[in-house]
Amino acid sequence: MKESNCASALILAIAGMLVACTQAVDGPPSSKAGSSGSPSVTDGAGSGGSRGTGGSGSGGGTSTTAGTTDGNAGHGGQAGDTSNGGGAGTTAGSSGASGGQNSGGGGADGGIDGAMGDVATGGGDGGAADPEGWVNIFNGTDLTGWVSLIHTVGYNTDPYRTFRADPINHVIQVTYADYPNGSFDNRFGLLYYNRPLKNYRVRLTYRFLPMQAKNPPNWGTNNSGLMIFGIDPAKVTGDPSFPPLIEIQLLGDGSPGGTSSPTTSPNICPQLGVTLTKNQGTCGDNKTGVRARPPAEWVTVEEEVHVDGTDTKIFQYPDKTKPVVTIGGPTYMSKPVTSGYLSIQSESQPCEFKDIQLIELP
Repeated sequence: MKESNCASALILAIAGMLVACTQAVDGPPSSKAGSSGSPSVTDGAGSGGSRGTGGSGSGGGTSTTAGTTDGNAGHGGQAGDTSNGGGAGTTAGSSGASGGQNSGGGGADGGIDGAMGDVATGGGDGGAADPEGWVNIFNGTDLTGWVSLIHTVGYNTDPYRTFRADPINHVIQVTYADYPNGSFDNRFGLLYYNRPLKNYRVRLTYRFLPMQAKNPPNWGTNNSGLMIFGIDPAKVTGDPSFPPLIEIQLLGDGSPGGTSSPTTSPNICPQLGVTLTKNQGTCGDNKTGVRARPPAEWVTVEEEVHVDGTDTKIFQYPDKTKPVVTIGGPTYMSKPVTSGYLSIQSESQPCEFKDIQLIELP
């Protein structure tokens, strides 16, 4: 009887030692997730891999972090987070019978703003190509590809930042906030797209803002322009208030720049030697009765410009089929204009321009 009790005690002692050794080696069942997607090899009821990190990059990345766990059924991984513009991952990992495996979902599209993307070189779009072929020539963030010419100041010099890009709202601002005493003082200015063009379509959207600069010209209230057929701004001499070009005058309703009642817009204003053989135009009156819009309203205009003998047409949206004004035959110094620069104007009233787009024609 004593020998049997001793044997039983010995067996129990050996079993206890075996249990203790097993726990020392294997440890308790694991509940940790795989770190950074590395496989977890601890026995027990392991959970799925670590949370995927979202795709990075301007176009939206793909989250690829994954983890696996041996043992009981692992839990599916979570969808990937985002970073640097990638959208939230949308696909969680699935559970496996003998170990979970997961990967973060692919990052959604990101990094390009809206239908017309911001690109540093001044062109491109955000996603699918524009069906008509419009290209942005203002990149929405800075004035790359544009140069200024300001009366009494000079070429490509703008110490008071008359023209500035607003990268938050993706507009070109015309402002006099930094002018000494807020006074305009005849600093008529232009911002040129710095490349000569021949046959093309250009469109933009504009609006006027308060407050007008002090000491403005008497016609300057809610008055600006989109210029075509301009000569190379680097070759303008004599510091004129208005260099050689044709101004498509843009007015807000009630502007003293208009000469008709009610105010019309857009209108044609030849400047300093550039003339037209068809419809020389009357600055301040388009003669077609198309009215100027309220100054604070966003207005879109389009110009189909030709130097090949075809008529140049000016449209004001929403009417894209019937031009407000048709002109033709631009000449400068008695010679036909064969190419020219386009520009936007500073004339004492703060304003904004956006969605400046171009299609070059054969």
